[in-house]
Formats: sequence, C-alpha cells, structure tokens
Amino acid sequence: MDRGGTRTLRPMNPADRRIVHLALADDPDVETESQGNGYFKRVSIRLL
Repeated sequence: MDRGGTRTLRPMNPADRRIVHLALADDPDVETESQGNGYFKRVSIRLL
C-alpha cells in the first residue's frame, strides 16, 4: 500500500475491530476508521 493509500478490511464484529484499532493506534503513519452501520462494520486503514 502506498502512502495516502487505503485498505478496507472485511466486515468484523466490535471486538475484532477494537483489536485492529488498538494494534495500530501508536503508529503515527497510520490512521484507522470504522465504516458502515450495524454490528458488523469494516475497518479502513490509511497510510499518512
């Protein structure tokens, strides 16, 4: 993935999304965001 590129993961439950967000939280070059409605949402990971 190139800088500024985004990768969207498969739909996940809240516990799995939390793991992804926490694992990448301390990386200053990465931004994560949950997208969608309802219980199963996708996580988008973007390189800054």
